[in-house]
Amino acid sequence: MNAHAARVLHSGRMIVRGGPKLSTLLQPVRAKLQSELWQARLHNASGHMTTLPTDRPVLIVASWCAFCHQTLQLLSQHDLLNKVQVVVALDDGSEVGGKPANVKTVKDEETIFEREMRELHVTLPTNELLYSLPTDSFDHDVSAVPLLLVHRDGKWQELKGYVPDADVWRQALDGTSQVR
Repeated sequence: MNAHAARVLHSGRMIVRGGPKLSTLLQPVRAKLQSELWQARLHNASGHMTTLPTDRPVLIVASWCAFCHQTLQLLSQHDLLNKVQVVVALDDGSEVGGKPANVKTVKDEETIFEREMRELHVTLPTNELLYSLPTDSFDHDVSAVPLLLVHRDGKWQELKGYVPDADVWRQALDGTSQVR
């Protein structure tokens, strides 16, 4: 991820319960990223390259991100994890346990992420996860985590940051609210 993205990722963002409605939180993805998402190449659990799915929302998280942990726990508690495709991203400067992550392969990233999820008591089917390595172009396009990408009416929309309201997530994942 670029330096600006790393700062945004590190600072995180939390939306307060009872705050803005989904229609103000879910925003159109900027034009450059909009076109890049159609061409995004990610790694599946087997290490093979695949494209970003457009048939369900995509949640981009990082194993070191506390707001990502909270988001995954919230979605797990409300049985919403099965409605998203989780993409695990890790930037070059990430640390895990106070040490440089030094991620070079999908297996490295998978091991780190699985350990974090076990500690959080969040169960994800690892064979369904997608990964973005620091060397992937997609990883450089991610400006914040957690980042929910929703494909509607031929365009991508995004929800940046942690939102502690399960109803907002339900609306975003069920497609019951549209950005106008």
